[in-house]
Parts: sequence; C-alpha cells; structure tokens
Amino acid sequence: MFSFLRSLFFLSRETIATHDPADLRARLEKENPLLVIDVREPSEFAGGHIPGAVNIPLGRVLSHAAELAGRNRPVVAVCLSDMRSRRAAAQLRHAGLRDLAILQGGIFAWVRQGYPFET
Repeated sequence: MFSFLRSLFFLSRETIATHDPADLRARLEKENPLLVIDVREPSEFAGGHIPGAVNIPLGRVLSHAAELAGRNRPVVAVCLSDMRSRRAAAQLRHAGLRDLAILQGGIFAWVRQGYPFET
C-alpha cells in the first residue's frame, strides 16, 4: 500500500541534486551543456526564461520522460522558486531518469545573480 501511495504522489527516498545559479551558468557554458527544462506554464515562460531552456509545463513532464531520457544529457528542472521543479524532478526520477537536478532557488535566484534572461 505504501509503495502505491509513494508512486501516486511521486515521493522518493532519493534526494534530488541541486545546482546553484553560478554552478548552472558554468555548466551551461561547457561544450556539452545540460538540458534545462522550465516547468512553468507557457505564459510564465514567455515572460522570461534562461536562454536555451525548453518549456515543458509540470503537468506534461511525465509525457516527455522518454524523450528526455533519449537525449542522453543531464536534465535540470527550473521553475520560479524551485517548488514545481522539485515535483518535476521527482516525477522524472520515478519514470527512470537518473541524471537530473533542479536549480536551487529557481528563476528568482537566477535573476538575482544578474544572469542572462530572455523573453
């Protein structure tokens, strides 16, 4: 029963890795950058996002799990603060992705550091 509830709510005993904004920026500048998925709604994404990010709203993350796994790149989930990205990462972990993380503090932290932001 507990296993069912854990899968239903995507609870995980595993901790999801985090990147602070400086670490994420440095990793994005490398030759094989991370794949950033912005799990906010399209209207939020249109208002501004990390350059190169792909918009996959939280409600559609699971339907893209196989596609994300097939890209063979580490995935970093991003949202406004980091609440939705934690949920997205937990869902993707449950779906079998292992090389994933979240942006600690979300877009708020990214912008606070003055890092690139595009509309």
